[in-house]
Amino acid sequence: MKIAFFYPERGYLGTGNRSIWGGRFYYSLGVLAGVIKKQGHSVSIKGGVKTFTMMELSASVKREKPDLIGISALSHQSGSVRNMVGKLRSLAPGVPLVFGGIHCTIDPEDALLDSGADFVVCGEGEKPLTELLSTIESGKSPAGIPGVWRKQGTSITPALPAELVSDLDDLPFADLETAHFMESDDYRIFHRFPILAARGCPHSCDFCCNSAWQSLYGPGHYRFRSPEHVCDELQSVAVIYKDLEYIQFQNDVFFPNLQWLERFVKLYRQVNLPLSVLLSLDMINKDSAQLLAELPLREVFVGIEHGGLDRTGKSGGEDFAKSVCERTRILRDLGIRLATFNMLGIPGGTAGDIYDSLLLNTHAAPAMVQVSYLYPYRKTAVYDRFSGLRAPLSYPTYFEGTVFRRKHVERHLRFYFVNYVRLLELMISIAEKKDRLARILFRGLFWPLPLSLKRILLRIVSAKVQIERKVFRIRF
Repeated sequence: MKIAFFYPERGYLGTGNRSIWGGRFYYSLGVLAGVIKKQGHSVSIKGGVKTFTMMELSASVKREKPDLIGISALSHQSGSVRNMVGKLRSLAPGVPLVFGGIHCTIDPEDALLDSGADFVVCGEGEKPLTELLSTIESGKSPAGIPGVWRKQGTSITPALPAELVSDLDDLPFADLETAHFMESDDYRIFHRFPILAARGCPHSCDFCCNSAWQSLYGPGHYRFRSPEHVCDELQSVAVIYKDLEYIQFQNDVFFPNLQWLERFVKLYRQVNLPLSVLLSLDMINKDSAQLLAELPLREVFVGIEHGGLDRTGKSGGEDFAKSVCERTRILRDLGIRLATFNMLGIPGGTAGDIYDSLLLNTHAAPAMVQVSYLYPYRKTAVYDRFSGLRAPLSYPTYFEGTVFRRKHVERHLRFYFVNYVRLLELMISIAEKKDRLARILFRGLFWPLPLSLKRILLRIVSAKVQIERKVFRIRF
């Protein structure tokens, strides 16, 4: 069978994102393509790297004449999926349309009703999709496949969650050619290879889809590939793409335990390219630091998020601030460049919370920061807690604006979002110089002043304080 995958990469490419100019390489799509091709089917992928217009989508479908069309998307892109399905219906009447991805897993019924697709895959796609392909190819009924929700007319047939891949080492390496790795900005511009060594996350942050994954699958959803499997893939990639400058691990956390990390450290010496990784603060201690020091770490990303609020959205107070200071200091002492994730726009949040967030970043001294707005994804605790506070708004990413009504968030939220990096640079410079007047003027930026006065005050402080260290703004 001929399978055509479409991934509508809307948002990251159209909102002034200076981290991505052309398109991303999606590791998971490469793995899925490898699984399907191993079953004997042909696969093409459009989207991510191969961005497309509706005209190009039409030309692609007419040229390839696929037997099944798959669409994967995040919640932000669900509107694009609805438009695509309508177009695909006219281009390929009778061809099954399958919608998958995290948006479908969190709320399969809504995804099926809203998109207009024939099937929705709830959970990991490898097992249900291959079973669906075999069923369609043999002419049998697709009813009863775990993870595959079905729509016939106005009737919806639900399904049990898809069975998880228990041993991730059983999956093939990502098919880099089918997923267009060489044409991605990851390769062409950044000379990096993005990889996933795990699925799931040990944490259950109220704002994150992993909390929904955990409620669906329990603790078994969190799995890691073996260090041997990961390093074998990295060695094969490094041999082919000799101009790679670093490896970017995109797991929610870099390692599951010290035993895994110790084995990885020994094996990775055969690759030895710089690493970019994500860590949670509670994983950073003296024991892990000793092992991390043996790796060629390029940068470590950690989540500070919203001021003194911990991962559940509750006040972490002095304990959280102390943890940020102590654990990021461990990384700095190793000479590791730090990047932080920060979130603004929690309902009920104040300018004081944003000041606390900046203060924590000052102690962490990151080289890079990401700043996003809180976005209430379906089936998360944040969605349930704040669903009545939403305005009828939607954005292609969580970098454009808040979806909450203005009266529920800090009234000058946009000012702080736009100027976050400048405020952080000023705070760091003022702290280093111990300029009392500048500190008082800077603190005034968080007083209940009119927005026009805050803008004037920001210009005054910027003129008075010489920035000692630049901080780069990213969109991960």
